[in-house]
Amino acid sequence: MTPFDDMFADISRTLSLSRQQAHQAIQASMVQMYWEIGRMLAQRRAQGMPLDEDSGELCDLARSLARECDRTFSVHTLLQMHTFHTLFPKPEDLSPQLSWAHYRLLMKVANPQARQWYLRRAIALCWSSAQLAQSISARQYENAPERVADKGSSREVEALAAQSAAREAEDPGRDVHVLGFLGLSRPKPEGDLKKALVGRVQDYLLGLGLERGFCLVARQKPMRCRGREFCPDLVFYHRLLRCHVLVEVEIDAEREDATHHGVDRLGTHMKLMDILYRKDDERQTMGMLLCSQAHGACATYVLPESEQAAIASRYATVLPTTEALCQMLARERKLVEDLSEQE
Repeated sequence: MTPFDDMFADISRTLSLSRQQAHQAIQASMVQMYWEIGRMLAQRRAQGMPLDEDSGELCDLARSLARECDRTFSVHTLLQMHTFHTLFPKPEDLSPQLSWAHYRLLMKVANPQARQWYLRRAIALCWSSAQLAQSISARQYENAPERVADKGSSREVEALAAQSAAREAEDPGRDVHVLGFLGLSRPKPEGDLKKALVGRVQDYLLGLGLERGFCLVARQKPMRCRGREFCPDLVFYHRLLRCHVLVEVEIDAEREDATHHGVDRLGTHMKLMDILYRKDDERQTMGMLLCSQAHGACATYVLPESEQAAIASRYATVLPTTEALCQMLARERKLVEDLSEQE
């Protein structure tokens, strides 16, 4: 190894360490800021301000914050911050090792004991947010023979910490929350209005929490049959209903045409999903068709014929209402269009 190689390796290590430290400092500041905003919202709620998705005051606040301060703000993110403060009411409850992505995942764990178990384990084993998400999805708390974090050797923990920090700090420019926090412009969206709304719908359904049953399987999942490829916008697995849920988003089509053609297309996707992926003990795939127009929205559930009679008794208790979906779609479209005007 030449002196040049030595110097290059030293500078590379220094640069990597500095990036990791900067990213961790940014994430810690973000978490503290979101907790503080949650505290402010809790105070306003105690004074009588309604905190729900239908609150006009909260919608106006989110729109103003997104326009003037940080484009990642939305009604959903504000409600997340309030929940964050509620679940972690003391500043000393926060860990500088955990990012906002970690806490968003922890907030979806309804069981307080499980939430604390995952939190302690993420800190002890220096998990990345992806590792935490995998652990929660695998229900490690419920399946663990002993509800204690693995200790491991100090060398193993140090290695995990280095790998985790490297992954999380690999490219902070891809994290829109970091960009918004720093007051920087986010990258131009790759797609059109539909892609942006599909992302908002995905966040909304996942934001309902694990207790509502939605688990993301894939986005634009390709399915092939007889030489043709079908790609539903979103594929979820509903763990309470024990079935797949396909979501299609239509933009600016005539309502009757969108509903007619969308239902037909969803029906094809649902049948194909059952053929390729449904297990014998699972229910048939269902669909969710969301149509967004410039001045309104409509939502329709598409059920297999054998499940039509079950909508009131089984599905309606765990799925969002079509009215709630329409309100969400109209609200998110307006926010996306307002943000696009500021680009």
